Amino acid sequence: MATNAPGFCVQCGAPAPPGGRFCERCGRPLVGAIPPSLPPAAGPVPRRRSRRAWAAVAVFLFVALLAVGALLLMRSGSAASVLDRAAAKLEQACNAKNAEQAVELLHPAVKAGYGATLRARKDELPRLGRLLATRKLIAATDEVAEYEVTEDGKTFILTFERHGDQWLLVGM
Repeated sequence: MATNAPGFCVQCGAPAPPGGRFCERCGRPLVGAIPPSLPPAAGPVPRRRSRRAWAAVAVFLFVALLAVGALLLMRSGSAASVLDRAAAKLEQACNAKNAEQAVELLHPAVKAGYGATLRARKDELPRLGRLLATRKLIAATDEVAEYEVTEDGKTFILTFERHGDQWLLVGM
């Protein structure tokens, strides 16, 4: 069996002794040993990313963050506008003294009690409409929102709650 020594062992990279047939470190036959002009690598050489590649990654992350932010903003703006449209619809129903339409904008949990009151006091609906005209959103989550309304210097809170895809009045 011929040797390629001197050189380096293909298995462990140890220097091969001149004329040796086996590696002195790992015992592997030295046939096919690496010539001394090419010492074995210590492992794969890590590739460095170019500045252009890092810039591309940075731009991608920036655009992705902008897209996520825009979606969140649109979602919150959309929910707020749906909420405000529900309050405006209730305001219009009250100003028109349309008790049935106003009752349809009540949450099922309060529809029986508040509905009977709204129907019995139909002439007072415009007062609730005027209160709703002064509304200021003071707190909101994905499920509950509170408006502050004022009349003659007195402050009241109206609470809306999400029911399915609608916002309905649940407390006043």
